[in-house]
Amino acid sequence: MRRLLALAGLLCVLGFAGYLVLTAPFTWDELHPSRDVADAGPPDLANGHSLFYAGSCGTCHASPAQKDETHLGGGLALTSGFGTFYMPNISPDQADGIGGWTTAQFIRAMREGVSEHGDNEYPAFPYTSMQRMTANDLRDLFAFIKTLPAVAGKARGHDLKFPSRCGGASASGSSSFSTANRSSLIHRKA
Repeated sequence: MRRLLALAGLLCVLGFAGYLVLTAPFTWDELHPSRDVADAGPPDLANGHSLFYAGSCGTCHASPAQKDETHLGGGLALTSGFGTFYMPNISPDQADGIGGWTTAQFIRAMREGVSEHGDNEYPAFPYTSMQRMTANDLRDLFAFIKTLPAVAGKARGHDLKFPSRCGGASASGSSSFSTANRSSLIHRKA
């Protein structure tokens, strides 16, 4: 009986370890080595402006209790079955927002749900619609966001329920959305 329990325990540990490896950002990179990249041309700020308002970025990321949706200090509480998410600061603030990010980091966060430090932005990111945006569109959106006012201050951390509050255990939130069908990508015509 003890051997059976030990075997069952070993299988659980191995299964969980396999799950963590399969949902890790580095595994995604290895399995999907190429995506379109932004061209070397300058960003199209008019396109970035259109994408910002079409995507309603300010609806979630604008600082609460103020009317200007271009002040992207975050902090809005969104309650879900996973717990309460507090929207992050995505203003161009160098310390507290995304002002210190590179275009590549922004594109990876939007498409794959991976933070600038390589962590999964579980379980909220990525949204499937963002994942299918072209690299040029994401570059344009990022460039437009960088023209907005920098807002100091970080939003509080998420208040998530178990198991969502466990980083590895909820990485499936990202991996479940990371199955973009490249043939269905919509490319904006110039």
